[in-house]
Amino acid sequence: MQWGGYAIFTSFLRQISLVPVFLTSVGNNAYSFWLVLNAIAVLIAAISLGHLHYCSNLINLSFHSGHDVKHELKAVNGSNYMYLGLQLLIAAVFCSPGIFSFFSGFSEQYIHYNNGIVCLLFLFGARLVSQYCSMYALRLLEPVGQIQKTLKYQAVAEFVDFALTFGAIVLTHNILYTTAAVFASSLTVSIILLFYVKHKMPFEVSFLKTSSLQSGVGVLRKSAFLNSSFAVEKIYDSGMNLVVVAFFNTAALPVFYTTRVVSNVFYRFSIALILPLFPQIQKQYALGEKEKIVNVMRKFWALSGLIMIAFIALGMPLIPWVYNWWTKHELKFDPKLLGFLFMGVLFQNFATIVYEFYKKTNLSWQMLRLNVLRVAVMVFFINVFGQYLYMPGLGVSFFIAELFCFIYGIYQLSTIFVGINVLKTVKVYALPIVIFSVSLGLYIAFLEYLILFAGAVVSLAMVYGRLKNELTKL
Repeated sequence: MQWGGYAIFTSFLRQISLVPVFLTSVGNNAYSFWLVLNAIAVLIAAISLGHLHYCSNLINLSFHSGHDVKHELKAVNGSNYMYLGLQLLIAAVFCSPGIFSFFSGFSEQYIHYNNGIVCLLFLFGARLVSQYCSMYALRLLEPVGQIQKTLKYQAVAEFVDFALTFGAIVLTHNILYTTAAVFASSLTVSIILLFYVKHKMPFEVSFLKTSSLQSGVGVLRKSAFLNSSFAVEKIYDSGMNLVVVAFFNTAALPVFYTTRVVSNVFYRFSIALILPLFPQIQKQYALGEKEKIVNVMRKFWALSGLIMIAFIALGMPLIPWVYNWWTKHELKFDPKLLGFLFMGVLFQNFATIVYEFYKKTNLSWQMLRLNVLRVAVMVFFINVFGQYLYMPGLGVSFFIAELFCFIYGIYQLSTIFVGINVLKTVKVYALPIVIFSVSLGLYIAFLEYLILFAGAVVSLAMVYGRLKNELTKL
């Protein structure tokens, strides 16, 4: 729990701290360019994200089953190199100024003048090596009972990346130099951690040895659904920055991004509760103990719901002042956009443990369908609202997408846990979220805080009762 919390806190600190630093160091337009660069780099790296997750799950499950993992390690290495070749090819395609301009929304002249191609390659390299280290190499420590070390060094790597980015932009006021510093730090930290993992494992680990081509292709084929799902999820997470640019304009991106950061502040605290749960949930799933998994989910829903509702209700009156101070009055605060984003986050939080369950148990097809639904719904509505340049529509799109996925995700879960009345359980624990969401909607319409406060009181009383019941069962 401790290091999982540090990892989440570091990621949160990164988002919060870098916004005012970039806005004051390079300005609004250059900050938009940085967001677009980072989104493209993350998306290219994410082509193998789900594959790496599948591979670490494969090693984990094989080790727990008592199998010799040497063959799996070699097959995984071969498949990783295949993905590396594909990613390098895609990065080379983006080196074309015309293609880069098309996806980024910035002119070829702007890209050339600001060394956009070089910046993109530096950021892509940084995201690629750090992703490989965090999502695959460090997770090899998990099956030998060292998940806290995995979380610890993931947090360390995240903090180093944040500190170098912060320091470089403050000292240089230049995106090119900043991306170069990020690449150098990511490469250095990743190499150190790879050697650390090799030294700590009770079995031989090589990141270079490969088996036959057929074995590598076999891993690619088995990871395809999970990998596709992760790629779609990254489109939803980072790729929406490019969608906003496409259907609105580059000026809308900083407002959307910063408001989304604010809406995720309270959500990230509850995410820290999830990370340490899954080694045990993986084991319970392998043993067919589905009732125990649902019990864990109920406790998470009760505790995270209490945190989310309380923090949103108490923080809402202060947010406009904090936002203006945080963005140095460079961006205009939109209360309706934030309200709709909060409504979406409430349902996203409720469904998060279901998403993580799919990830950690390689339920690839279920996860893929959920993520495709999320992306399709949000892109459709962003397109609709983009025709009128209606900024709160970005929040509405997010809320509708998360509501759809909450409903469909719970339905999926009920088909997996046959014999357990999942729908009845969800109705009980989701009701406070629905009530508070309604009060949020009324607050958006009338901007009257007492409505929000009254909804929070009712919802908190209900969710506290649920949590108390769960704690008495311990």
